[in-house]
Amino acid sequence: MHTNYIPAFFALLCSYSINTPAFFTNTLTDTIASWLPLSLIAREEEQSSHEIPLSAQGTVSVSLERGNVTVETWNKEQVMLQIVKHARSAQELTALTIQIESADESCTIKATQPERFTAIDITIMVPRTIATHICIQYEGNILISQATRVNNLYTAQGIITIHALQSCAIQARAEVGTIEAICELWNASSALLLTAPRGSVSLSLPEHTAARLDISSVKYPIHCALPITFDTVTMPLTPAAWDTLMKNITGVLGTEETAAPITIYAYKKITIQDIQH
Repeated sequence: MHTNYIPAFFALLCSYSINTPAFFTNTLTDTIASWLPLSLIAREEEQSSHEIPLSAQGTVSVSLERGNVTVETWNKEQVMLQIVKHARSAQELTALTIQIESADESCTIKATQPERFTAIDITIMVPRTIATHICIQYEGNILISQATRVNNLYTAQGIITIHALQSCAIQARAEVGTIEAICELWNASSALLLTAPRGSVSLSLPEHTAARLDISSVKYPIHCALPITFDTVTMPLTPAAWDTLMKNITGVLGTEETAAPITIYAYKKITIQDIQH
């Protein structure tokens, strides 16, 4: 909606509400609010932070409905949670609750969001030197700006963005949205399992990555800018055979055999490219 029209639009809405039953006014207001970014309608905000001790093999689990989840690493030995709540009113803000349960081996973060037009942004700072297991189940966007050793990520409708600076194991599933992953380092201990049943997957890898591939796309041929050695090729290689081959790839990425697996399934596009591009 053009910004010049917004004041006039809300003036019209106020005029409409004067002689309209409350049920219809509330329904219309909520419908209009659903079209707008939460940043335009959220007037109340509350911030908090929590430091939590965690063992070297600890697990961080997050359950959230609306908002953003960001995971970063730092040089301290504790897990730091930075939480920002957003709501339209103080009453809605009070209804937003965060339950944090921590022990030496695990930290569980669960949000209760009874009101529709509310959000909770959570930034998780985890120690860079430990093999923290991050488990996130969420409906919106997940950003892993510095992936830890083990990552188990799920979103119903958002985008999962992963940037891994070290070798790590990543399992990510985006039911409707997309997965974008960048792996700066790949070796024999790395592993990827990326699933987008109704979306797309984009993966960037180092130029000389060696991996075992099992990749399938329902709708489009897979685009891979790195060299592949296929397990089998049906001859003659007709256009139909080539289309089938490039939608279901099993083989080796790179020039040497390795046990490090890359498994990808997507309904739409799958793109694998050199990280430098």
